[in-house]
Amino acid sequence: MRPLQTATWTVCTLSALALLVSGCAKPYEAAPLPAAQYGKTVVNFWSSWNSDSQGAAIRQMIENFNQAQDTILVRHTFVAADEMEPANSDAIASRQPADVIVSDLASVEKRAFHNQNTNLSRFIEQDPALKDRFYPRLWEAVQYQEEAYALPFLTDTRLLFYNKKAFREAGLDPDTPPKTWDELEQAAIKLDRRNDAGGYERIGFYPLWGSFGEESWMMNADGGRGFFDDNGQLVIHTEAKTEALEWLARWDDRLGQDTIAAVNEEYRENQTNPFLTGKVAIMTEKPAFASLIREFSTELDYGVAPIPERKAGSGHWSTGSGYALEIPQGAKHPEAAWKFIEYLTSAQAQQVWSLRNMEVPANKDVLPNNQMADNPVSQAVSSNLKVTRLLAEPLTAPDFKSVIASQIDEALLGIRSPEEALRNAQSEVIHLMELNREADPAEHTAGGAGIAGLPRPRPM
Repeated sequence: MRPLQTATWTVCTLSALALLVSGCAKPYEAAPLPAAQYGKTVVNFWSSWNSDSQGAAIRQMIENFNQAQDTILVRHTFVAADEMEPANSDAIASRQPADVIVSDLASVEKRAFHNQNTNLSRFIEQDPALKDRFYPRLWEAVQYQEEAYALPFLTDTRLLFYNKKAFREAGLDPDTPPKTWDELEQAAIKLDRRNDAGGYERIGFYPLWGSFGEESWMMNADGGRGFFDDNGQLVIHTEAKTEALEWLARWDDRLGQDTIAAVNEEYRENQTNPFLTGKVAIMTEKPAFASLIREFSTELDYGVAPIPERKAGSGHWSTGSGYALEIPQGAKHPEAAWKFIEYLTSAQAQQVWSLRNMEVPANKDVLPNNQMADNPVSQAVSSNLKVTRLLAEPLTAPDFKSVIASQIDEALLGIRSPEEALRNAQSEVIHLMELNREADPAEHTAGGAGIAGLPRPRPM
């Protein structure tokens, strides 16, 4: 069985240490409706934010909105992150949906295709300039058949976090982080520190710990191309991706499965991110990771840098995700809901979120102008967004990643070669797409976003 990959460390560490991922947080119960508020239109708002930082920010934004006008009252309901999509689907099916939900940005198009969210064109026509507040590629991400079905709320990217103290101890320049994969590997070897028993006191780096998984490293190696290129063509089995998977497998060989499993197990038992404790010197993470460091490792001397490129000139490609604001299909108060999501994406509202959470607002005017502009993480994010890809979900192959993941697992475990694994994965996804077209021919052309209706990967 393959060891747990610590992309999950971000989720669980945030919940265990800071409750920043509210899917694991204690539910927030909306206060009873005050008598003075009767007669207002009540907008039911679902989010997965209820922590000391994210929850506090969204509640402050709601309070600001409620106080700024006297016709609408927003009431917040916490729904765990892993329950949001099924809860939303069930509510729509029973004709009792929320008025606004926070959704996964990468799958807005999928829900639009399945008629689960509201076409916002009629509202946007009243203010065509509204789209200009967003990063262009985030605006593209909420489109289906060239019409918007959500408003972008947050996005992110991935950065290389590194321990400057560890760099100095290893004889490395703390102001010169690795720029290429070769430099990263050389630095990791120097940063490794063993104990008398032959184990590791400190591990320099392992590429699958953090928030940059196999798909991301292969995308980085392949000129920013995910498993589908900008024209919707399937590009799993490529020379660059094969070399990247071979590179990942060598890290498993270098450290050994026992070492990787031991660090994973230590994390599971102690719920402590190994970068925060100095157990790991370099880790790829989201910008919000800086909030954890600020709260739990205030003495940690760290730096941030772009994701290293496979070789000089190939590009420091990174991946990102994000959240959108949707009005579910059948919502009782779409006009009031629109006013609320329009407010939440304003510079005024997004400033509240950004200052509390060190996350990337979708409103492009906020990040350069907020009070954290001098923060090194904010500075790195601003430039990193230019090389960040948002990998959308294909309509014709909704479960394609699980097909690919099984082949990648076998390559990393040495069951088959990386080249064979990716060749098999490409063939299996082609077969999956054919089955989907046979089951629903309409999906074959849905969206007009590339051949076979596949949405294009989007740079930010």
